[in-house]
Amino acid sequence: MRLLDRLTYANVMATVAVFIALGGVGYAATRLPRNSVGTKQIKKAAVTPAKLSRAAKSTLAGPAGPEGPRGTAGAQGPRGATGPQGPRGPQGSPGDKGERGPAGDPGTARAWAGVEADGGLVAAKGFSSAVWRPADEDYCVRLEPDLKVARTAPTVTPQGGLNEPRFAVVEPGCGTDGYYVTVFDAIRGAPTRTKASFSILVP
Repeated sequence: MRLLDRLTYANVMATVAVFIALGGVGYAATRLPRNSVGTKQIKKAAVTPAKLSRAAKSTLAGPAGPEGPRGTAGAQGPRGATGPQGPRGPQGSPGDKGERGPAGDPGTARAWAGVEADGGLVAAKGFSSAVWRPADEDYCVRLEPDLKVARTAPTVTPQGGLNEPRFAVVEPGCGTDGYYVTVFDAIRGAPTRTKASFSILVP
């Protein structure tokens, strides 16, 4: 049986409708009228950032906001513990004792002596005696008979130091062959007589 003998009105109209529908979709997809697509025709989430132009993106970015205040600096942390001290190296051995130097030349002083605080000679050359006089708070130091007081000018050095400053005054008059030696203590400002050992030398 031929195809034309089997066509009906309903079949023909259905086929025409299919062609119209297909042609209309193709037309709409290829040639849309200007301003025919609006917000209603666009599905939600259909436009992604990748499909936007640079100009569109720049209009969407707002101006930068003001900078906020800077926070206060935090407290300084505690200092770390000091590491242990390394071991001390061994102490070196003492060096060899040096040789004793040669003896000096004999002195040229005519007389010298060391006098104790309570009187008396410790060692002497040319001096015969030394006595402490409590009433006058001074010393009487006598020379050997062959030395004349008038021809000598002795030097007296009291024992002391920075914590015990002292000085001495020497006067002839202890007999014809002696001196009066007075030692003064100057630690308290005003000099005061005191008992102290000293050395005396006659050049």
